[in-house]
Amino acid sequence: MAESLKHRSLGSVFWALSESTGAAVISLIAFLGMARLLEPVDFGIVAMAGAVVLMLNLVIGHGFPDALVQAREIGPDHVHTAFWSTLAIALLLAAATASGAGTIARITGEPAVTDILHWLALILPLNAMGSVQTAMLRRDLRFRDVAGATLVGRTAGAVVGLTMAALGGGAWSLVGQQLAAAVTTNAALALVYRWMPRLRFSTSCFRSMAGFGLHVSAGQLISGIAEQAVNLMLGILYGPVVLGYFNIAWRTMQLLRSLIASALYQVGFSMFSRLQDNSEALRSSFLQATQLSCLVGLPLGIGLALVAPHLIVAFYGAKWAASVPILAWLALHFIPVFFAMFFTACYRAKGRADWVLYLMAVDLVLTIAGILALRHEPVVWVAAFWVCKAFAWMPVHVLLLRRLLGVGAAWLLQPVYVPAAASLIMGAAVFGADRWLSGKVGALAALSLDVAVGMLVYWIAIRILSPTLQRFALSTIKTMAAAR
Repeated sequence: MAESLKHRSLGSVFWALSESTGAAVISLIAFLGMARLLEPVDFGIVAMAGAVVLMLNLVIGHGFPDALVQAREIGPDHVHTAFWSTLAIALLLAAATASGAGTIARITGEPAVTDILHWLALILPLNAMGSVQTAMLRRDLRFRDVAGATLVGRTAGAVVGLTMAALGGGAWSLVGQQLAAAVTTNAALALVYRWMPRLRFSTSCFRSMAGFGLHVSAGQLISGIAEQAVNLMLGILYGPVVLGYFNIAWRTMQLLRSLIASALYQVGFSMFSRLQDNSEALRSSFLQATQLSCLVGLPLGIGLALVAPHLIVAFYGAKWAASVPILAWLALHFIPVFFAMFFTACYRAKGRADWVLYLMAVDLVLTIAGILALRHEPVVWVAAFWVCKAFAWMPVHVLLLRRLLGVGAAWLLQPVYVPAAASLIMGAAVFGADRWLSGKVGALAALSLDVAVGMLVYWIAIRILSPTLQRFALSTIKTMAAAR
């Protein structure tokens, strides 16, 4: 059973990565076009308004949907109850967002936030309509269907957003993009997963899911607040223009992170939930997943930090040069994030969503305190603080995983050693190549050459340091392609 599940999970990883890659490419094309058509203030205003909706949307997409994925057994009543509970929460949150839009606008000092929030609030009930379908597809490891619906939605959003921007829509182009994506994605999910909600609600099913769902929802909300507090507080403390520069770097980092992170987390959570009663298989799957995550994430973080100057200028234009040092710092966030990629998925799969909630609550307090402490410093210090905070959490996660899985710290850290050493070798090579190329070629050519040198040197370093790890990576890729 474990081998069959592993095979299906690797196939799911293929489609989840295909989804995230396709979505990232579509988003990047739209993002690049809008970055050239719009001004920093447009991104700043929508970032302040969107921060609220993004935080609340985490509650919609998780909570009861994640409870459906994690549960050992479910019936039709569980599914109907999860749908109506999620939709009711979404409508309440949308109403609260719309009614509080004026207050948020006064806090941020941007009157335009009011009207933008009124429209963005509609995303919450729209996403609630497709949340159960997504959860059931994930539970069945049908990530191919999820990928199709997501890519259709992203494409529709990109077309609408770019069209509005070209017609002079300004900040409303970003609003139109998000609404069009939400409508199309959830309509596609309804077509893929042919299920219609009925007026059925079970209090016993509600109680069985509410405990787990409440912890997950609260944890996701707090996590969202911690991330979006950066946008909100920077907008208040530094103004929309500085926030616009920060937001370009932030969204670039998040775009690359979501390319891999969201796909791996969702598959990992689904797989670990199926293995929650098989400790040996769970430990083996967790270790292999973390090895792959570190193999990809560590060089990505170091490499992105080094090529940030070329990337910003080549893709966004020289007017965004102030975003370079911010992106260079934020890129290093990939190192702890990819090491801990499956920690939260493992906690929740084992029913310890409360641990995630407590960790995120503390992280929120640290985030707010750190930003307030740095309010008189350049905004790049906030990026540096965000990275240092992520590294500081690593010992805590190691202690918790030791308790949850019954393993030692050395066992948990072994996936890091080889990718970290190879990434440092790669970083030295890229740094040397960049110094040699300085002033000789344009930003896009320098970026392309740096990436080529980095990938080649990293692959050679992995082969020299650990041929076994390289064979494992190649074998996994082949299995993913065959299992799709």
